[in-house]
Amino acid sequence: DFCLSRGLGDVYKRQAFDRAMSGQRDELAARIARKVCWFEGIRRGKINAALAWCDFADGLMARVRRPSALGAGLVAHTRGQLYVDAERFDEAEAQLLSAIELRREALGEEHPWVAASMKELGVVRRYQGRPDESLRLQEEALAMYEAALGPRHPYTSELHVSMGNLASSEAQYVVARSHFLKALSVAEASLGLSLIHISEPTRQAEIS
Repeated sequence: DFCLSRGLGDVYKRQAFDRAMSGQRDELAARIARKVCWFEGIRRGKINAALAWCDFADGLMARVRRPSALGAGLVAHTRGQLYVDAERFDEAEAQLLSAIELRREALGEEHPWVAASMKELGVVRRYQGRPDESLRLQEEALAMYEAALGPRHPYTSELHVSMGNLASSEAQYVVARSHFLKALSVAEASLGLSLIHISEPTRQAEIS
């Protein structure tokens, strides 16, 4: 996890994966494959490579006696995001519906990760030309985020941006402006907190 978060995944992922496989630790190997799937696709934009790792993770989990619904939900969510990036929206829809069901099973109805999959499905609905369903899903996700994380959490801010984009695409510019202003307010607050303990020249450079 440490190396993946710092862009060093290629250095260690094969070692970790090979050790897990050689020890016949399918569940651990699947966890590594899920991490690499996310890293390759979401962080590096290598969609085909990421999908291959997702498929491999699914195959490993199929060999585990009691597969993790949480792990399977993560793979489905990541695969859904990858399909959105590839503009394969029908496939994205199927994966995200599966992710919502699996995450609800593992985490409960109101967990933020359930909201995250609902938010992504809302994006898919927008691209499918179904703005009313998109808005409903994103409103439900926003309520879940605010209840679990508070109204000023970065995830809440990101969702306001998504809802602003939806409203703008429907020429609802007053609604869009309201969402963008809320997102900006959270971003400004986060920036201010991150700059409290640094020098004034560095602070000004960051703001610029």
